[in-house]
Parts: sequence; structure tokens; C-alpha cells
Amino acid sequence: MSIRILETMLPGVGRRYDMYLRDDRVLTVVALDRGGVELSMARAGDDEPSASLPLTEAEAVAVAALLTGAEFSVRHDPTALTVEAITMPETARRLAEEVASLDGVSVVAVIRENEEILGALEVDEFRPGDRVVVAGPSASLAHLQQRLG
Repeated sequence: MSIRILETMLPGVGRRYDMYLRDDRVLTVVALDRGGVELSMARAGDDEPSASLPLTEAEAVAVAALLTGAEFSVRHDPTALTVEAITMPETARRLAEEVASLDGVSVVAVIRENEEILGALEVDEFRPGDRVVVAGPSASLAHLQQRLG
């Protein structure tokens, strides 16, 4: 299968590449002379894109690496806010007690039998099998996962 790509010089701006995809979609990549890339998606023949995304040079390199399947290591900021869903163990109160003991960790929602319950819940409302969505610093959530075993 061949992919049609049209290259256009944009004097003073950079180079534009239009890649024609299935279903009459066009992915446009503009490599900017000043650095960085602009991505956009449109239907063939449309004047305006349906989506647009400017990327810094570093972001563009990371996206390219992901698209080519390159392996690289990701550094985690232990203070960054993370959201995880944890399945409640048979001892449902245990998670609530562990969450209460950690600074900066909050229960955001509970998914129970495909129903979403948003907002804070009381300790006695957790049931085994509930998927509890918690938010907090990465380090605290990793510590929570270790403590729950």
C-alpha cells in the first residue's frame, strides 16, 4: 500500500507535508524553520483543520520516537499528581485506612458494577471489587500500591 505525501515549501515558515490517509483524511505536518512542528488533521478539501497541535522540537522528537517504536526511559516526578484506579481487596476498609494515612491522596470516584460514583465516599461505603479512583503524588500512590500488596 502506498501512502501519498505532498511536500510544500513555505518560505520564511518551513516545510509542509500533507499525508493523505484513508477515509479522505489529511494529516499535515509543518516543520517550522524556527524549531518545532505543527500537526493538524482535516478532511480532504476542507479549508480548516478539525484538530491542530503545536509541538516543541523536543515534543516532536518524543512523538516520532513513540511512532517508530523506539524504546526510551521515562523519568517520573515523584511530586507530580497521578490518578490510578485500584481494585478493592476483600478487606475493603483496608484501602480507605491506607488512603487516610497518606498526605495528598484523595478518592476521586468509585466504579462499582459499571456505575460511576463521583466525589468523596465514606470509609464504610467501599466494597470488595470496587475500582477506587485515587489521585495524589506519584510517590504516595506507589507507596499505597506497595502497602496493599
